[in-house]
Amino acid sequence: MENGLEINPMAQNYTTANAYLAIDGGTANCNTTVNGILGKTTKIMVRMYLQEYSGSTWKTIDNWSSTKTGTMISFEKTATVSKGSKYRVKADITAYAGVERESITKYSSVISY
Repeated sequence: MENGLEINPMAQNYTTANAYLAIDGGTANCNTTVNGILGKTTKIMVRMYLQEYSGSTWKTIDNWSSTKTGTMISFEKTATVSKGSKYRVKADITAYAGVERESITKYSSVISY
């Protein structure tokens, strides 16, 4: 970090990757979207975790995985959550260009419910 600016390496096998969480009436809607690079990205793998803040740590309460051949994935799951906690989605993403792979982790915003 220099002059308050954080420098991150540029993505090689994808253009955008995001994790989202919305909670409505005790139902958590978890979503991860990844856009690859046309003509380069060949496969995208996602493992998505719904996490609850418990004590002083994040605890996984549900998880799902999906793999899609091609350049885009939008992966959505729902789960039941209880009031009185904080929740987030963690997404471990691997984007492939042939045998070359690139792994990243994305987090949604934290939601207090």
